[in-house]
Amino acid sequence: MKYNKAEEGVRERLLVAGIKELENHGFNDFSLRRVASLCNVSCAAPYKHFKNKEDLLSALMDYTNSSWHLLRDQVLEIYKDAGIGKKLVELSVAYLSFLQATPSYMTVMTMRSDENKMIEGLRSQLSHPILELVDEYLGDDPRLDGLKRKMVYSVRSYIYGTVCMIRNKEVDKKEETIEMFRSILNRVMINAEKAAERIKSGNEDTDEIYL
Repeated sequence: MKYNKAEEGVRERLLVAGIKELENHGFNDFSLRRVASLCNVSCAAPYKHFKNKEDLLSALMDYTNSSWHLLRDQVLEIYKDAGIGKKLVELSVAYLSFLQATPSYMTVMTMRSDENKMIEGLRSQLSHPILELVDEYLGDDPRLDGLKRKMVYSVRSYIYGTVCMIRNKEVDKKEETIEMFRSILNRVMINAEKAAERIKSGNEDTDEIYL
């Protein structure tokens, strides 16, 4: 099949318009007709590239996800010689900035799983790099499994909570907020490391730990 640069350009425009449609109307009210209108193409044009709105949404997730993966790989390359804790903090900061810059991602992330079966898989992909770094940071001692779950929960909660506060304009300066976010995560790293030592020495139970 001959490569058609013009058609590829239309597909890219449809994906970008799909992001805005998802941000403005969510998944249930997602309209291919409005997407086509945003691109100034015919109502039939989206069906040359996507079977239906679910197919476009799937492509949209892949499109946005590839942008995150590119940023993630760049961050990990920059901090390849840093400690695991530093990598985890900077990756989380990058994820925070990415979510803040791409509201459609947060729209997808806050959808109920019964609205679209792809959501759980996407969430798993997003949390996996953080989970891997937490696992490497604390080691493979099975006694620390509960602490790892708490650490991942804490990191993701801080990320999503901070994004919501920035969007709702509950904080004035994004740069200062990100620095505060970075310092809070550093504290989480220190607290988790100390907690791991106490658990391994038998002086504390995971249920009693607050990060």
